[in-house]
Amino acid sequence: TVTVRDRTPPTFTFVRTGAVPPAEGETVHLEMRGAQDVDPAFPGPNAFYWMVLLPRGGFVESFNASFDLTANEPGNYTVLYQCRDPSNNVRAGNWTFFAADTSGPLWTPPAGLTVEDGANLTLTAADATDFSGVDTAVWRDGALGLSTNLTFERTWTGLGDHAVSVTLGDVLGNQALYTFTVTVIDRTAPRLLDLSFTRAVSVKQGVAFEREAAGPFSDNDPAF
Repeated sequence: TVTVRDRTPPTFTFVRTGAVPPAEGETVHLEMRGAQDVDPAFPGPNAFYWMVLLPRGGFVESFNASFDLTANEPGNYTVLYQCRDPSNNVRAGNWTFFAADTSGPLWTPPAGLTVEDGANLTLTAADATDFSGVDTAVWRDGALGLSTNLTFERTWTGLGDHAVSVTLGDVLGNQALYTFTVTVIDRTAPRLLDLSFTRAVSVKQGVAFEREAAGPFSDNDPAF
């Protein structure tokens, strides 16, 4: 009896189409094109294998002859691929690429901010993160420019809700816009404009006494 053993690994062409290399958010199509083997039982159920090592750790896998890879984050990727025949002969390879940063900084805006009318409040985006580094910040209260620093302090006036926005940029020019609300509240009681009382009034015991204030009241609330 003569046993003929297969010692020849499969053949294929590694093909990349689409965005090559993909930037952040883009997709590349990967394929082991035209895979062949001398074994007529090829391809078996475990013929194709892909493992993609992600920039911040972890990996994704695929078990088909081709698959689409989307670079969901910037950084360095390593694609490992192999083709196996039923006799466990393997042809393997790898491809590494850098996915460019295309998104603006990530930041979580504050919620439920309140400040008393005339009081100071500090706003900061110092905890924003970005692959390439946070570089710029432009703060606005509606259309009014407030600051171009990551952190600043302001005296807040004007009762009610203020629509605050900040545009954060990284060193590559990628930007992200965030909005939140600062509510200015009234904690100041009304006050008399004129506290002087110059007219004497005599009343008899048991007689009701009514007198208006010596001057009008004032309040920081325009609705007063």
